[in-house]
Amino acid sequence: MNFKMCVVSVVVLAGGVANAGMLQKPNGNWAGGNQYANAGNNVWVRSYAPSLANANDAPGFSAALQRQNFRQDAEGTGVLSGSFTLDQNTAWATNEPAQHFYGYTGGAFDAANRPNTLGNAFALSYTPAGNDPLRENARWLQVIRTNDPLAWGRANGTAIPGDNGFTWYIDNGWPGSTPGADPFYGADDNLNNTGYAANGRGLIDSPSRAFQTGIIWEAWAFISTRDSSGNLTVYDGVHWGFETSAVPTPGSLALLGVGSLLAFRRKR
Repeated sequence: MNFKMCVVSVVVLAGGVANAGMLQKPNGNWAGGNQYANAGNNVWVRSYAPSLANANDAPGFSAALQRQNFRQDAEGTGVLSGSFTLDQNTAWATNEPAQHFYGYTGGAFDAANRPNTLGNAFALSYTPAGNDPLRENARWLQVIRTNDPLAWGRANGTAIPGDNGFTWYIDNGWPGSTPGADPFYGADDNLNNTGYAANGRGLIDSPSRAFQTGIIWEAWAFISTRDSSGNLTVYDGVHWGFETSAVPTPGSLALLGVGSLLAFRRKR
């Protein structure tokens, strides 16, 4: 491998028994939170520590929806009683890890060698409780904010005041596709080789870019439903993402003491 160093960050989540809207840890440990450096290019990629979120935490959410002519019900927000479980959150360079979760296996979801490519592999499962949307009715609505959008983001995204240099867009397509009839991530909920997948059990994603510094890529993934009139109800979700730099960020340096389709198929 081309990696100069692998640093495992340790994140502590308070509480033991899952409470309403809790982001749980599998087997008591966070999956991933790694930083990698490529020895030849000196480019680091760092995964963000995921956190619970709602639509108000993403200031470009409404603008991104409107850009594709979708609308949220005026009272269309919901608080989940159930929970999310973080199954994967792994920064990678050159070697993309496998993502065999939620019934998606083989093909686009196998581990793969991606020369001169870096990214972050992410998997999040959903467990409903109480009056939460059942898994068979739940969809994922993901909005992205990045300063390095690919063709889909440039064509179907928008800027918002006060956030210069960044594009916001709903993640319901991939390079070469056209906007779908709904705003949901994994719009086809497929088992084929697009690598674009989500279902009521969970969401998987592995956004990637060519080696370069200064990339910021972040996403907010929400459980959502849509009524017969097209109105959306957006429930709780999770914020996650990654960034690249020439050297570890100050936050990453602090962690050192703690113990420290292909590149476009899962694009975004």
